[in-house]
Amino acid sequence: MPRPVLLAVDEEEEALRGTSRELHKRYGDDYRVMCERSAESALERLRDFQAAGDGGGPRARRSVDARNERDGLPYAGR
Repeated sequence: MPRPVLLAVDEEEEALRGTSRELHKRYGDDYRVMCERSAESALERLRDFQAAGDGGGPRARRSVDARNERDGLPYAGR
């Protein structure tokens, strides 16, 4: 069975690089860590998982813009 996915999204390249590094270090053995720079590309990635039907896509979705304290749940619900 494929490993579940951790999908991180951040428009700021440097922040995303740091997030990616930390997620790989902490969770890379148990999850497929993937990162995208926009909500739209993340949604496309989620659609790809759904279409593939490999069972390894994200099980739960949660998105938060911590810098601006905005919740990304409108995207997560798609």
